[in-house]
Formats: sequence, C-alpha cells, structure tokens
Amino acid sequence: MGSERYLTILAYRVRAQHWLALALAVVIEVAVLVPLGSLLPPRHILGIAGSLIAVIVVVTGMLAGPLMGLLTGTSGGIVFFFTVAHLGEVSSGPTVMIAAGLWAISGVICGVIADALRRSAAQRRRLAVSLAREEATRRAHEERARLAATLTASLLPRLPDTHADLELISLYRPGERRLSLGGDFMDAVPLPGDKLAVIIGDVAGHGPAAAALGASLRASWRSLILAGVPSDQLIATLNSLVLLEQQPEIYATACLGWIDPREGRATLLSAGHPKPFLIAHTPTRIEVASSLPLGVLETVDWQPGRVALPRRWSLFFYTDGLTEGNAWPTAAERYGEKRLMTLLCNGSFGYLDQTALKQLVEEITRANGSPLPDDVAVLVVRGQSP
Repeated sequence: MGSERYLTILAYRVRAQHWLALALAVVIEVAVLVPLGSLLPPRHILGIAGSLIAVIVVVTGMLAGPLMGLLTGTSGGIVFFFTVAHLGEVSSGPTVMIAAGLWAISGVICGVIADALRRSAAQRRRLAVSLAREEATRRAHEERARLAATLTASLLPRLPDTHADLELISLYRPGERRLSLGGDFMDAVPLPGDKLAVIIGDVAGHGPAAAALGASLRASWRSLILAGVPSDQLIATLNSLVLLEQQPEIYATACLGWIDPREGRATLLSAGHPKPFLIAHTPTRIEVASSLPLGVLETVDWQPGRVALPRRWSLFFYTDGLTEGNAWPTAAERYGEKRLMTLLCNGSFGYLDQTALKQLVEEITRANGSPLPDDVAVLVVRGQSP
C-alpha cells in the first residue's frame, strides 16, 4: 500500500474515531453526569478518576486494537500521548478524560468495523470466484453432454423410407464411470431388393483407442458393403484392420448379418460375438457358428449360418455388456444369456419398440444394483416376410 493511500485511510479513520469518541462522551455525560448533579464528588476528584480511567482504557485500546485488525498502533499512540498531556489538567474535569479514553475505545470499534468490512469484501470476492468456477464447470458439463449426445446419436443406424417394411430399434449406453463413447459399435445399410446389411461389434478395452478402432471398423464395413464385397472377403478385411493395430490385447468381436425379408431368410457371420435372438412367438437363440474374434489370427475360417424368418419376426443383436452385470446387487453370478432370454419371454417385451427396449435395459440395470459396468449396444431389426 502506498504511503499516500495509507495516510488518506489514517486521516479518515482518525476523523471517524474523533466523532465517535465525542458522541460516546456526550452520551455518557448526559446519561451519567447530568442526572447526578450535586451528588457528584468534588471536581478535582473526578478529574483524577477520569485520568486514571482514561489511561486504563487507552492502554486497553492499544493492546486490543491490533488484535482487532487496526492499522497498527499509530492511532493508539496518538490517543496515549493526547491523554498523558491531560493527566495533570484536573480542571478539565472528567468529561475530557473520559472522552480521551473513549477515543481509544473508538479505535477498537473502528478497527472491528474495518476488519468486518475487509472480511466481508474478501468473502464476496471468494464467493464471486466460487460462483464463476461453478458456472464454468456447469457449462463444461453441458458441452460434454451435448457432444456425447451428438456422438451417441451418430452411432445409431437409420433406415430410409425405401425400406418401409423394416424397422430398426437401437440403443447405446456407455458403461459406468466411462466416457460417453466406448468400443461398442453398430450400423445398418439398406441394400437393393429391400435387403438389409447389419453389423454389431465390441472392441476389447475402453477409452479413446477402443472408440477409434470401433469407429474405423464401422466405417470400413459400411464401405465394403456399399462396394458389394462378398462376405468372406469382407470379414477377412475387417480382421486385417484389427491386426494392423499390432497390439496383442486388442481384438474385436462382431456379428454381421444380411437380411432378406422377401425370401424370408437371414445370413449371419459371428466372430466371437454373443449369438443373436430370433423373436417370433417366443425368443430363440440363433445357433450360428462362432469363430475367433477379429485380430487374433491372420487366417480364420468364418462359417456363415442361415436362419429362416417367420411371417412376423424380430432379430435381437446385442453386445456382452448387456449380460455381464450381476444377477442381483450382491451376487457374484453374472446376469447371463439365460436370464436375458427369460426376460425377452416376458409379454411386455415380446414386441420390442423403443420404449420396451429401454425398459428391458433398465430392468437389467436394476438387477445389477448400479449402472452396468460395460458399454451396452442393442440393435433390433423388426419386419414381416411373405
């Protein structure tokens, strides 16, 4: 603090103490001395008493002042010398001496007020900083949520109006305590003749690397499908893509499907992925041959499986995050495929729409007792065959 500013503050403070001391002196004189009238002791006795009181009060003010946040002992010293100069002036009477003492008390009071104002200003500054941080955190959370919603929406496949006889229902949820984008992926591409190609997959591991590989597999699959690459070459290319990562702990499971509603059949390829369900009157697991996951070996003999579709049908594809939660909150046993099939047999889930699919996942989450630990992706294709 500059000397000029210090002296300015001191001047204002001395002025405040002066007026406060005078006000207190007048109050005491009016409240005490005037009512006493002739009952007062002789004037010189009051002068001595006043001087002693003044000394005590001044010393108290000087000691307590710094503890109460005063501007050092400067004003206390002024009061002390002012009081000592009047110790012998008994004729001045008690009013002057008490006023001098009250000048010291007023220093304490002004110090308390100044300290309170400083504390209040500091608290306001801290509150403003805290509110600014909270606002920045809130905006950051909102931005992350918006970005996550955009990324999640981009994962969900859509069908054009040309495939009006087919319906896609999909759901994606990130695992507990994880980024809103994981290694699970899915997609669907309409083909000529009302056919449909689908894929669902799961990259081992979590975080940005798994998410990036999942996005790469999805984009590559889409390009190969649109290019009309045969199924055996297509899955071999995806396998090579994972092998390029050159990390032994990196692999991916996937289930690929080619659905032909007109012919009433579907062709499926599984690379270490959970088997899908065919839901008609009751859900049944499609026994398609399961081979090694992508990225394990350079050469794998993937065998396609074929399934006949009834008149009204739903194909239920999912990643293992749906069944890897606990069977109940305190259980060490996994929820498992059998419990999922039992849940699908429930009448409320027999005809899966978007609402029913959300309810199904929420039911499995409740059984786990907390958010599911792994990412969950579900793709349901629903349609009719002649």
